[in-house]
Amino acid sequence: MLFMGPELSASGKLAYAYIFYIAANVLYAAVNNPLTTMLPSMSSDVQERTVANTFRMIGGQVGGLIVNLTLLPLVAYFGAGNQQKGFFYTMTLFAIMGLILFIVTFLNTRERVQNIAGQDQSLSVKESLKAIKGNRPWMAVSLLGIVFFLMYIMKLSAGIYYMTYTLEKPEIVSLVNTLSMVTVIGMLAVPFLSKRFSKKSLIITGIGINIIGQLIIYVGGHNVAMIILGTIVGGIGLGLPGGLLFALMADTVDYGEWKSGIRAQGILVSAAGIGIKLGSGLGSAIPAWLLAAGGYVAKQKQTDSALQMITLNYIWLPIVFSVLSILIMVFIYKWDKPHDEIVAELEARRAQV
Repeated sequence: MLFMGPELSASGKLAYAYIFYIAANVLYAAVNNPLTTMLPSMSSDVQERTVANTFRMIGGQVGGLIVNLTLLPLVAYFGAGNQQKGFFYTMTLFAIMGLILFIVTFLNTRERVQNIAGQDQSLSVKESLKAIKGNRPWMAVSLLGIVFFLMYIMKLSAGIYYMTYTLEKPEIVSLVNTLSMVTVIGMLAVPFLSKRFSKKSLIITGIGINIIGQLIIYVGGHNVAMIILGTIVGGIGLGLPGGLLFALMADTVDYGEWKSGIRAQGILVSAAGIGIKLGSGLGSAIPAWLLAAGGYVAKQKQTDSALQMITLNYIWLPIVFSVLSILIMVFIYKWDKPHDEIVAELEARRAQV
């Protein structure tokens, strides 16, 4: 419906776009939130959840790559010169494929981890909120989600401006955007590294590697090879926290149950997901605000203040938010006892029910 593009007045088209864009995003959240919430319900094995989440994140990256590579060719094929028609039929094809995959997921997943009081226990919102009280790891993960996605989306949003106006090399925009897919390399490493190192240390290391990548881009100046190197290094680093963030959310469900006796994965994961949406929104909005403040004018030679804002958006603010992410993990993400001991205690409690 969003891509149908009916013949309406200018104001009618605008209203139509608003309604169906909002509807599409609300319905996406209605699918994505339960998908994330299922993780702590599918297994109580921490490593198994980490591996499952890694497959999910890699699948997301591969899906995005498929869309990027096939979208415009399919639009051209279906539209035969009519872009509106081409986009409608292409998105219809993607929607049908997505629906089939969602049904496959529905039919082949099971919620195996029971609440201490029984699998069929129904929790009120008031009861669920008790799992948040005193849940310091959840607070840290929620903050990390906001800051990490703010940084990640900000860098993506500012990239086209940095390549086009600061470097004056618009021809490398598509190359740099494609190289962002190297995050998959970092994600692939997560199941192997998580056997030897904690999630906390892997996230801090990955974000530290991203900072190094940012500095390589800055030091490289107009050198395309250095920009590519910095993009690859930073992208691989971001794959570690990108592959672990939702697994961390699942872990906080265990902590909340251990602390309060209430397993409220729905509200814990959904509330943390709202933080991710907030960070993503700010990551798109802040670069636009700063560019406007710097006097940016599209398709014109930019003033020094506009160029400074572009560099701030693409290089320095991502570094600042990366440092802030590390500080969150170091000083806020703390557990009363090791996670494996908490899981063992929960299993013992369930065995007594």
